[in-house]
Amino acid sequence: MKLVDRHIFFQWLKTFGAAMIVTIGLLLLERIYDTLPELIGYNATYFQIVSFYLTQIPGFFPVIVPLGLLISLLFSLGTLRKNNEITALRAGGLSLWQMTRSLWISGAVLSLLLLYLSAQVIPQAVVRSREIWDNLAYNRQLETTSSENVGLLYNLTFFNAKDNRLWFINRFSQYTYMAYGVTVSQLDKNGRERTRTIANQAYFDDYLKHWSMEEGRIISFDVSTNEPTRSLGFNKQEFADFTENPTLMQALEKKPNSLSLKELQTLITQLPANNDPRVRSYLVQYHSLLAAPWGCLLVVGIALPFALGGSNRNPAASASLSVVFFFVYYIAARIFGLLGSREILDPIVSAWLPNILIAVMIPFLFKKRLG
Repeated sequence: MKLVDRHIFFQWLKTFGAAMIVTIGLLLLERIYDTLPELIGYNATYFQIVSFYLTQIPGFFPVIVPLGLLISLLFSLGTLRKNNEITALRAGGLSLWQMTRSLWISGAVLSLLLLYLSAQVIPQAVVRSREIWDNLAYNRQLETTSSENVGLLYNLTFFNAKDNRLWFINRFSQYTYMAYGVTVSQLDKNGRERTRTIANQAYFDDYLKHWSMEEGRIISFDVSTNEPTRSLGFNKQEFADFTENPTLMQALEKKPNSLSLKELQTLITQLPANNDPRVRSYLVQYHSLLAAPWGCLLVVGIALPFALGGSNRNPAASASLSVVFFFVYYIAARIFGLLGSREILDPIVSAWLPNILIAVMIPFLFKKRLG
């Protein structure tokens, strides 16, 4: 790395680090203000409270890294420009690429880092944070009720399009993972009911990877008349074909933006989009999470023309324009995401089109402000 590259890089890095620390601190304070009273009410220990808030931090990165990158670029380059260092470098014969290549490389590295975090670290942090919160809530409920009534989900439904199996669970305990009032209808390829399995209670065997049911009955139907032909009762029976994971069923009850990349990938794989309209929202969120990290590179392309171009007498105006441009990009991403979930745009197109449009506009910004 040449002397110029090191100088510009470390000038930016100091500002970026400060911006990240301040932003994380503000977001943590907001989260503490919203959740600390409930954690105290759950009788959480200091270790549990600290662990909960530490697991919150990785989830901040997809939003604050591009924003921190933009602010740090504007501030550091604005300082260099104010001190006439940019003018001196240009007078020394350095091109715009030679002056800013360390920033472009940093943007690319941050994009790859965010992509890795979104795929590996953030999903684990989301799950761990949710586990801490849920366990505290369940322990508090255990003080006043039995374990089978803790963490109940009511009227849980799930359609396994791959195996043509429709589930209805009257009550499902997220604490014991026991299901009560279970009905499973096995359909043929035309959607007609072949068999219906009814059980008072059931559980998913994590070792055998299938469901066990108790105190139930299996009813067979004539698919042409929909009339029952046979009914067999059982006290307890293993169903090796019933491999639907209850974790997947619960994920369907959550909003797409609260799910991790791994959970979204599992839902998309298990539920073909042409059979379940809800999967479209999961597809949009999944591809949005993949597209978002590349916003770091786009931020570099947005910041440089505004930070280095325009009038020296009013650099704040140029910085304000770049911030406005940045928020327009994020608003556009949300609008395109909404269009994708409403079946107006393809999910992949709705996730990636804002990035493509900004990438196309960046050369024009350079030409207009620096050309």
